[in-house]
Amino acid sequence: MTTEAYGATKRPEDFRFLIRLARQQGERLGRAYLDFGEPLPLRKRLEELRALQKTSESGASTEIERIALDVEHRINRATPVTPTAVVSLALLGADRSLSISEVLATVRPLASYIAARNWTVAGAADLTNRSTIRWTLHQLVASGVVSVYDAGTEPVWGIGAEQHLVAAFYRNAAIHIVVDRAIAETALLAAVEDAEASVEGLVQPTAVRDEALRLRELLKFEFLFSARAQFEKELTDEVRLIGRVDDTRKAAHAADVRGLLEKADVLLAHLVLRPFLDAYHIVADRLAAYDDESFDEDAFLAECLEVGKQWELQRRIASAESRSMELFKTALRLARHRELVDGVDGPDIARRRREFADEIATAVRRVNAIAELARTC
Repeated sequence: MTTEAYGATKRPEDFRFLIRLARQQGERLGRAYLDFGEPLPLRKRLEELRALQKTSESGASTEIERIALDVEHRINRATPVTPTAVVSLALLGADRSLSISEVLATVRPLASYIAARNWTVAGAADLTNRSTIRWTLHQLVASGVVSVYDAGTEPVWGIGAEQHLVAAFYRNAAIHIVVDRAIAETALLAAVEDAEASVEGLVQPTAVRDEALRLRELLKFEFLFSARAQFEKELTDEVRLIGRVDDTRKAAHAADVRGLLEKADVLLAHLVLRPFLDAYHIVADRLAAYDDESFDEDAFLAECLEVGKQWELQRRIASAESRSMELFKTALRLARHRELVDGVDGPDIARRRREFADEIATAVRRVNAIAELARTC
């Protein structure tokens, strides 16, 4: 999986592949949990959607898509958080080896956030317990995803060589519970920056909402978001969890809102959004520099892989996870959606591609600023 994501040719899934796969199943790796989401009354939901369709101006039928989203949201809500996902999130976010105390320093406030959101933890595991985290680290070492160095004063654990994408697979099992929080943090910082540059110095609630919606639009091919009205409600809930806010409908001084971020128990934007935004940044940067009349997707993606490796070596991206073919393809899908790739003529295409790159670069800068806040506060 890792080599293919970095551009290698996919190996055929033939009989030899099946034999290798069967042999890999010989060892027990964790537990399987079965749970059921909230039931979906299909007949009632279809009637509601058809009634909405009659009042819609678009005329396009979206019943199947809306039902699928409803089902997926219920699956997400029923999916418990696993210790493996949380530990992978901590290690990927640091992208360096950590002692168990350093892992716990990230996991414990995250566990408090998970409890505040009323998300269940698989097996009722205590994510703040040192033994639970140590056992999880040992399991990840046994699976080859994490490596441990124990010849010094204390053991330290880090993502193994070429294992970032495998660790990301584990992390993504829980990423749906933290993406709204990550967007809320980034939107607050964006609104603070705008307010600090204004005469009034006030953060308007609409500015936070609009920035969150822009990020939602930017990442809509990566994450399964709620409908807009529900998303805005959840955004308000997330802001209240970040810090004490008397009334989210009123403007607040920029210094007070920045203080919310500085005093937050946990900041997640860099842990959640940075791998995706870094990958998008590579694609947008290369697209802005692209001047051929015809677009060769294979050649373009190959260049993105090469530049991604360069940026990794220069530490312009935080992790090897971001130089992934899958992430590049999704970023290119977004660019196509914005009509920045195929069959595009006109003198403004170069300008619009630069604006796209600038938009993502700004989001990356803000997420990196939140990473610095998390490190120093």
